[in-house]
Amino acid sequence: MRQKQTHIPVEKQDAKEMSLPPRRVLHPSNKGKLARIFYGSLLLLFVGLVIVLIVWGIHLKESV
Repeated sequence: MRQKQTHIPVEKQDAKEMSLPPRRVLHPSNKGKLARIFYGSLLLLFVGLVIVLIVWGIHLKESV
């Protein structure tokens, strides 16, 4: 036999059931990903600068 479902008024429902999940769960932070991209780009710029300065130095040395 099927039991009758009782309707629980909104006021009596647990606060936990009615509350929204924390913002961190809904919108996770990208800090770690952005930091990795930032430091990777800094490293790439540094390596590029070193290469350009070495090539420029070799070029200046040959022209003297």
